[in-house]
Amino acid sequence: MKTITTLISAITVFVVSQPNKANAQNKTRPFKQIEYAAYTINSPNETVRDKITIHYYAKISSDGSIGMADVNNRLNTTDYYKYQLDTEKLKQIEAVFNDQTELKTLMVAQHLPPGWAFSGEYEYFLVKYLNGKSDSISYIQKFMSPKFMHAVEILTDILYHEKMKPTKNMVRISPQFMKSVLLSFKKSKYLPPID
Repeated sequence: MKTITTLISAITVFVVSQPNKANAQNKTRPFKQIEYAAYTINSPNETVRDKITIHYYAKISSDGSIGMADVNNRLNTTDYYKYQLDTEKLKQIEAVFNDQTELKTLMVAQHLPPGWAFSGEYEYFLVKYLNGKSDSISYIQKFMSPKFMHAVEILTDILYHEKMKPTKNMVRISPQFMKSVLLSFKKSKYLPPID
């Protein structure tokens, strides 16, 4: 009888503990941190070769908080902003930025159509995952899949169009991040020159 009571108690503890375990698993995020930059390099307006010029930088945490630096290189000023993604937008971003999908697999082209020129900014993502892995990509929007661009549009709508709250907290762009942007650019032979 004591064995049956012990067995029932063990089963009860196991069954009761399962929902808590599931809830803990649901709270984990596919990414730990995302860093984004819109940048130029070797454009006709730049006199120094192979120097990255950041125009926008954003850091997104796994809880959906965003810190952004809007860099005005002509005036030598930087404005800082913050934003909190809602749960739905965060889920849509997680659908693309997770350790199951390599970012390069979301590229659908590596050349502009004949006769086309590029005069915009390059974009770069560095994603760090909870499992210790990381992934990165430099690209122009024309080269990326609709799935990828949907997630990017969520972020760029926030960064460029929605009212982000100004903050006095500086969003620092680390030297390591700058090096990773430059390295990615040099490896990405498919990027067209800026006209």
